[in-house]
This record gives sequence, structure tokens and C-alpha cells, in this order.
Amino acid sequence: MKLNPEKCSFGFEECKFLGHIVGKQSIKANPNKVKVVLETKPPKTKKEVESLNGKLAALKRFTSKLAKRSLPFFKTLKGCTDKKDFKLTEEADEAFNQMKQHLASLPDMAAPETGELISVYLSVAEEAISAVLTIEREKIQAQVLADFIIEVPKQTVTAVNTTTTEPSVLEACKLFTDGASSVEGSGAGLILINPEGLEFTYVLRFDFQTNNNEAEYEALIAGLRLAKEMKVQKLEVFTDSLLVSSQVNNSYVAKEPNMKRYKEKCKELMKTFQTCHIKQIPRSRNKKADALSKLASLIFAHLTKKVLVEVLKAPSIDELEVQDVVTEEDPNWMTPIKKFLKNELPNDQVEAERVKIKARQYVLQGETLYKKGSLAPLLRCVGPEQSQYLIKEIHEDYFTKWPEVKPLAKITGKQVIDFVWENIICRYGLPGVLVTDNGKQLAKKPFSIWCKEYRINQVFSSVAYPQSNGQVERTNRSIVEEWSHRQV
Repeated sequence: MKLNPEKCSFGFEECKFLGHIVGKQSIKANPNKVKVVLETKPPKTKKEVESLNGKLAALKRFTSKLAKRSLPFFKTLKGCTDKKDFKLTEEADEAFNQMKQHLASLPDMAAPETGELISVYLSVAEEAISAVLTIEREKIQAQVLADFIIEVPKQTVTAVNTTTTEPSVLEACKLFTDGASSVEGSGAGLILINPEGLEFTYVLRFDFQTNNNEAEYEALIAGLRLAKEMKVQKLEVFTDSLLVSSQVNNSYVAKEPNMKRYKEKCKELMKTFQTCHIKQIPRSRNKKADALSKLASLIFAHLTKKVLVEVLKAPSIDELEVQDVVTEEDPNWMTPIKKFLKNELPNDQVEAERVKIKARQYVLQGETLYKKGSLAPLLRCVGPEQSQYLIKEIHEDYFTKWPEVKPLAKITGKQVIDFVWENIICRYGLPGVLVTDNGKQLAKKPFSIWCKEYRINQVFSSVAYPQSNGQVERTNRSIVEEWSHRQV
């Protein structure tokens, strides 16, 4: 891949990009496109009006109320089926002159910064609706509003209260859980309701045996995990199981080993929320979750079309905790990106700008950093220590056992050189060390001289060394056997 110098710009404060003039602080209309419209004479034919509308469409992001300004031109085209029927009206001629005056001083566009107040202004005419977003920068806002509000009668401009208000107290989400166990199977039903009243329905099917109390606990754990994944901060949990609610609230003592483990698991998950309370309610107030759990334990097939369904293969208390084999030490290359995603910027302005641009490619989930891709899954990022461990594992488990073969009637030194060149060097680069056996095609000329010319250190293995030439011999034997079968 090479860069085309004719299409690259370096060291410019402003440059042309996608038909606009892009700078560090703003985006401007292309002056060449504006000049073409300003030098255009009043249209005299249908084709010239269509061409004018196309030119104006290229400047639509910078032109205030373009739909209303262009309407007289479109009216001249209405009912004009023949060139002879075209006639430029006085309204269109006046609109053309006003359009030129407006294009002589177009406003710039600017991206809002974090914390800036954005105001929306609407203009409703009889045949067109226009809107503009402005930010609180005096020069920009004054220019935009002057263009937007001009010619609008004062009585039609309605002031909008843009004062900021203190955020309201965060309301808690509500979680209703219920578990059921029967001879036919076991299942759980969850209903999570956000502060706006939107319901999320979830069903679990257990592929393992449980009793009713264990099913209730499984439902509670699944509900807590669901709320955690949805970034819920305050949670109120409702269950119709007196045993579960009392044990979690320390009113009852959990004596059985399984109940103790379930209780500890729930306590651990509840600590991840800002506030989390569990309350026992009558079954009459938990009808939806109760119905879902019974359906999941009895008739399961049709639920996948109605609600979110998951199948648990093993109890939650039997899950193995996966830990990193190698613990990464901070700071490393991921540290500034993680801090930025947590709203922390370096003190150095140049470094802060560099991190800000780079961090757009990443996303932080918990304490784990992932790289985003447009058509690819999230890729987990690792530090220097973990990367060295991964490379070592991949090398030992994968690359050293990758056979490259080529059937030959007779093996010569020249053929060995061609094989190494095509299958190793052209694909992976020059090797530092090449381990071979003592075969004459490998140990003598011309292959030995060729290795010295490319500074490849040739090492000869023992005849009985199974980790190297033993695997190669077995691979060769398998190929010969397969080939002989095909020849027959």
C-alpha cells in the first residue's frame, strides 16, 4: 500500500475534504462552489433551473432555510413538460437575487465541545420547515441566528427557556424474579422495569436439576447480572420467595452448603450497585414473572419468539472464575487510553490531543480495554507482559506444528532452496535459525552455501530427536501413504 502524494496534504491549517474546507476550529463552504453560483446568470431554461438547484444542494449545510429559498425555483418546474412552457416568474427572479446575497456571507460550521450548550431554533413556514443547531459562541451564534431569523416577523419568534436545571434524583429500577422447578424441568422468569416504565422480559431454562429454592436463587442471580450489564445503579428486587429474601437480608440463617454459596453469590453481586434492596412480595404481585418461570419449566419451545431466552448449562455457584495467567503491570501503553475513557486527560496538551484521537478506536468494559472494528468483533487489548506470553503460547501450540509439504519425485538441493524460499521466506520472512537433519540435500551444497549467503544459521538436530525431525518424518510418511493410495 502506498500514499498518493497528489491526494495528501501536510502542514496545512485548512484543506479541502469531501467538498468542504476543513480547519482545526470549523468547516467552511467550498469557495469555488459558492463562486460558481454567484457568477451564474438568472436561469432562462428548465435545464438551467435544474442545474441551479443541484448547485444549491451542494451548499445546503451552510444555507439557512434552503427549502424555503429554493421553493420559487421548484414552482417554475411544476407543470413544465416542454421547454417552450418554461417561464421564469418574478418571484423566482427575486428569490435568485436574495439567494446570491445570502451566499455572499455563509456561516461556518463547528463541532460542539464537551459541556457546551446547544440550542435548537425552528422556523415553520406555510410550505417548509427549517431548523438550526447553535452553540454558545458569540461570533458563530450571532451570524447563524442573524441569517436564520431574518425576515421572520417578531410575533412568530417564540423564546425557549434554555436555562439548565439540576439533574433529578436517580430513580431505582425494579426487578421481579421467580423460579420454578417441576418434573418436566426447571426455569426462571425475570422482568426488569426502568424508571421510565419500560419492561425487559427475560426467561431462563435450566439444563440441570434444581429444587424450588435453588431455582429462585438462580432467578435472582440472573436478574442481578442482567441489571449489572445494563449499567443500573439503583435497584429494587422483588421476589415471592420468603426463604431467599430472608436469607439474603440475614433474617434467616442459610444452613445447607448450596444455600450458603447462593447467598454469598447474591451478596457479591448486590455490592456492585450503588443501592440494592430485596423485598419479599405476595405471589399475586409477581404474576408475570411467575407465569414466565412456569412456562419455561414446562413448555419452552415457543418462548424464543416472544421473549429473550437463555439456557444455563450449570448452576451459577459452580462457575469457575477465570483469571489472567499473567498479571499486567501499570503503567503501560493502555494506561492513558483507559484514563481518557474515564474522563482523565494528560496535563500536556499535545499528549492529551494525541490520546483523544487514539482513544476513538477503543472501548472500555469494566477494566478491560477492547479495540473496535467496523465489521469485526471487539478485540481485547493486552500489555507487554501478556503479549509475550501469548506469542510464546501461540508459537509452541501452533506455528511449530504447521506442516508445509510438497510432493517431489526426486529431491535435490535446488528444490530444497525453492521450497524454503516459496513456503517460508516469502510468507514469513528470513528466519534467524533453520533446524534440519543431516540429509545430504540439507547439509551440503548448494543449500548450505545458500543459507550462509542469506545469513541463516543452520543447526542440525539429532537423528532421534522426536520434537523436530521426528514429526517431519511422520508427516512425510503420512503424505507418501496418502499419495500411494490415490495412485492406486
